[in-house]
Amino acid sequence: MKSRILNLCAGLSLFCGGATAQTLSVQSINVEAEAETEIAVSLAGANSMTALQFNLALPEGFTYQQNSGNYGITLGAAAAGHTLSVSELASCELLVVLYNMNLNTFADGQLLTIPVVASAEAGTTNGTLTKVRTATTTAVSTECANVNYSATVQAAAYELSVSAVGLATMYLGQNAVIPNDVEVYVASDVKDGSVQLEQVTGVLPANTGVVVRANQGSYSFAYTNDSATPVAENLFKGSVVATYVTPQAGCSAYVLSVVDGQVGMYLAALNGEGKFLNNANKAYMEFADNKLDLKDENLDTSTPGAQLSLRFKFPETTGIDGVVGTTSATLSNTYYDLQGRKVTHPTRGLYILNGKKVFVK
Repeated sequence: MKSRILNLCAGLSLFCGGATAQTLSVQSINVEAEAETEIAVSLAGANSMTALQFNLALPEGFTYQQNSGNYGITLGAAAAGHTLSVSELASCELLVVLYNMNLNTFADGQLLTIPVVASAEAGTTNGTLTKVRTATTTAVSTECANVNYSATVQAAAYELSVSAVGLATMYLGQNAVIPNDVEVYVASDVKDGSVQLEQVTGVLPANTGVVVRANQGSYSFAYTNDSATPVAENLFKGSVVATYVTPQAGCSAYVLSVVDGQVGMYLAALNGEGKFLNNANKAYMEFADNKLDLKDENLDTSTPGAQLSLRFKFPETTGIDGVVGTTSATLSNTYYDLQGRKVTHPTRGLYILNGKKVFVK
């Protein structure tokens, strides 16, 4: 019996059956970084195929969950009654052989699954089945074409860095859980020179530009498959990758900036081609120019050549149209009144300090 198995395996290393490699497929992988998953190999058009052999190379950065024996491979219904033989050819590459001593044929469907661990690095890479050979009840043939498959690794979370000004824009391509220690807002409108904000809680919908308010630090927005309530009105736009943006005709774009110690949405500076660079995972605003009254007292046009900027109006601080952040140099001692005006020597009353309401006794 042993000699028969050895002879069959030797034959498979030299010949290929009547079926072609196009009948084999590997399901594409989409998984979070360093998560456990599996590679699933399926067969269609099995016909009279009785044995199969291929070299399986993992996508870059992937590893096997088990590094010995049969490497945790589980046979599917399509390979019922067949024997599995596995050997390691190189790091992250296996020789896989399936055969049946009674020449029983395969069925269509899933042949096997191989448990693996995804790469720690986000991105898309490819794996391959090479040197694919088959045998049938009546024929043998030469080596068949390779089978390629893709593996996309997603970051488990997006790490947002918030500077001393206490504000940052963000744009994510996936639904994400909003941390408890931040506030997330969409821009519902621009009115009276102010950006009208509405808070988003729970799960942030994918492809939604926002401004985030938080203390200085790093915050993890964990990606999730949970559903999120779509945002009806939002002037924030954005991009997952760094992109040059051309504002539409009759519209202007605004980006979050700090000028002379004050943070706001400032008119984007366009290059010679009428574009500006929006960085990866960042948001900007774009809306029709006729939404603004350039004579409005809330707009920063006080000096010749001043940059046009918009102030934020947060819903929980009704009537506060002022800038809510400063640079780190003035973070500890800059106050604003409830109309958004800087106060050098605050007296008794309610003010805004570092984006928060404070009462001075």
